[in-house]
Amino acid sequence: MTKTTATILSILSALILAFLLFSSCGEESPEDRLFDQLPMEVKSCITDRTKIVHGIDVSKWQGSIDWSKVAQAGYKFAFIRVSDGLTYIDSYFPQNWAGAKNNGIIRGAYQFFRPNQDAIQQAQLLLDKMGPLQKGDLPPVIDVENTGNLSPAEVAAQIGKWINYVESKLGIKPIIYSGYYFWKDNVKSTAFGDYLLWLPWYHDYQDTAFCPSVPDPWTKWTFWQWTDKGSVPGISGNVDLDIFDGTIDDLKKITYNYEEICGDNYCGTNETYQSCPQDCLMMNFVMPKDGDELYNPVLFKVEADANITKVNYYADGYLFGTSTKPETYFTVEYTFNTLGERVILAEGFDRSGKRAAATSITIKVLATPKCGDGECNGEENHNTCSQDCVNISFITPQNNEEVHNPVTFKVEADKEVVSVIYTADIYKFATSSDRNSNFEVNYKFNVLGNRKIIADGYNANNKKIATTYINIKILEEIDASAYDTFEDITNTTQPDIVEDTTTDIIVDTGTQDTEKTEDIKPADIIEIKETYSDVKPDAGNIQEKESSGCGCSVIE
Repeated sequence: MTKTTATILSILSALILAFLLFSSCGEESPEDRLFDQLPMEVKSCITDRTKIVHGIDVSKWQGSIDWSKVAQAGYKFAFIRVSDGLTYIDSYFPQNWAGAKNNGIIRGAYQFFRPNQDAIQQAQLLLDKMGPLQKGDLPPVIDVENTGNLSPAEVAAQIGKWINYVESKLGIKPIIYSGYYFWKDNVKSTAFGDYLLWLPWYHDYQDTAFCPSVPDPWTKWTFWQWTDKGSVPGISGNVDLDIFDGTIDDLKKITYNYEEICGDNYCGTNETYQSCPQDCLMMNFVMPKDGDELYNPVLFKVEADANITKVNYYADGYLFGTSTKPETYFTVEYTFNTLGERVILAEGFDRSGKRAAATSITIKVLATPKCGDGECNGEENHNTCSQDCVNISFITPQNNEEVHNPVTFKVEADKEVVSVIYTADIYKFATSSDRNSNFEVNYKFNVLGNRKIIADGYNANNKKIATTYINIKILEEIDASAYDTFEDITNTTQPDIVEDTTTDIIVDTGTQDTEKTEDIKPADIIEIKETYSDVKPDAGNIQEKESSGCGCSVIE
């Protein structure tokens, strides 16, 4: 046999062996996870090898455990299996769950997830077996390492249902367990990057030259399952060993009902920039404002510290939108199914994926007006609903016109209209009751670019009876001193631009121009400070979605 022939046969043998391994079927086992150990490009290293916490994960396969010996050996946390889907209930869970708690070990429950079974029923099974979380318990885990012969999109959707159900019931984000290759090939979703990752990758964590790879969208792992061949006092046979990337205090911070301390350099679940600026980076709602009453769809914008790269929006705990590419603000537009008072939370994440900022407001979402109800509200106008709205239209500027600061606004309106309030996007900036001047106002904007200008007309009883709007682009003010004559200004195509140093009528400092907002007639109109900078909303409605959590370890 020649050297070349031997080489070819060796390659063919390796390929046949690989095919046989991948084509084998049957119930999942710890050996299946070996495929998650192949080297990949995206690496996540232990932050500080002197600051890690050791733990284990167990199931019925470990039999009866002496938890006192486990604790004495220095293991500080344990993930304990509840079930393999709906079919196999782990009979050792009750004693393991109680044993870990009774011996001071921080515990967390996990469930091997079967995507081809009902996701909500699986989630409810976990909640029923686990019972109410106690202070100091870790979030529950969804163990994602099985497809159930579903497509990646279907698997991701099922994961989402599980996570969102568990999160809505417990008020805490679940943890996701999954290997690099499995997630990359069988889930292919970037929707769960805000959930802590528990990564299986079998390699000695003490190897300082090695760092495990993490799947997109994560940039780091929180827990690392580094072997399934561990030996722990109090446990017969092999057991999975894990490490947590951080100190024991860091671990406690992600547990249920952790007592957050402002000043501990961690932006906790219940901390915001307003309540604890020492721990949370700057984040504020630009729109809406706290207490606003709004019609669907609602446009949300927040401004945040430069270190924030992504913002998630929640309505009463439900994730309904994400913004990752801000021009000026993180923007999401959403149509709510549930009306009334809603608590809106915006959470900001830094480049490492860490929760680093948060802010919240309470708004009231109003029912969409119906034409013929006698109210000119929402998107109604004279063209769409002449029964409720009388005529009003802009004389100047015209729709889609580009205009230089300061801008003159005029409207013509039905004789019943006695006052007009002008709004830039959602912020009231001027009012006029001078019908003889066509309700003229002159206004200089601080924020340039594309703006939606709304004119609302009110009758003598301060009732809104007319509305219209235009979209305009506001340009810099022309410096008249740079030209000898008026004709020079009007004839030039490239006027000199000067810096805008004036203020809007209503600005953060409270400065107002000569057009006073006190002239506004309707009693229910409140002043809102002008802080808006135009950013086009994300395209399309973002559907309120359900998401799920993660678990780990071996199965029946």
